[in-house]
Amino acid sequence: SSFDKAGIKYLEPNEEDQTKINEIISRLVNNTQRSEDRNFFNNYLEKQTDLSEAVILACTDFHILVNIDTPVKVI
Repeated sequence: SSFDKAGIKYLEPNEEDQTKINEIISRLVNNTQRSEDRNFFNNYLEKQTDLSEAVILACTDFHILVNIDTPVKVI
């Protein structure tokens, strides 16, 4: 990956979290998101603060879910 070539360490969601994230993306695209989606997503971001310096949101609609006061740096 480009990260590997640049010497950047990265983490990817585990299979269970990725499945949930994919479901959330589908609901965002279809404008059927739920409050549980926001809760899951922000809890997931908060768990990442101990593991990484930043989280890359690789879906243009994720900004809809992110709490303004999230403790993790979001890119």
